[in-house]
Amino acid sequence: MALDETVVASVANANFKTIGDQPALDANHARALANLALANAVSHQHAMNQLQLAVTSKAVELVLSLDPTEALGNAVVGQQGSKVAGSTPPVSVTGDLPNAG
Repeated sequence: MALDETVVASVANANFKTIGDQPALDANHARALANLALANAVSHQHAMNQLQLAVTSKAVELVLSLDPTEALGNAVVGQQGSKVAGSTPPVSVTGDLPNAG
């Protein structure tokens, strides 16, 4: 039993339409992936901004919570450390190498 020509033509047209629509579907899929990537980037940037705000707030809180004597003591210790570092001679590289021969 042979198929009716109208059925064959209808199936052929449906297949042709499906094949013709594929580039548009692919483009829409690519656009959706790009939009998702942008949304992820914005979300990541927002999270990093929140983290930066928290770290900065904590640092400011620590600085403001110091009393003047504590702050002076920290400055003196830092100055002493820089004096020691400034007067320390550099490490000699040539004396530390084993003999190559």
